[in-house]
Amino acid sequence: MPEKSDAMTDRIGNVFRTTWIPFGISLLIAWIGAMVIHSYYPEVMRISELMRLIFR
Repeated sequence: MPEKSDAMTDRIGNVFRTTWIPFGISLLIAWIGAMVIHSYYPEVMRISELMRLIFR
């Protein structure tokens, strides 16, 4: 029977192993969205400023 520290290490490794692809996809989509928004509104620094510009 493994010790608790080994079981915890294995659990943490399993979480990273199963979630890195969805995290990477989400990060890539956010980065692409940020680049598109920056190309249309380069003066915007906050999402609230973007909302003000869009929904005037």
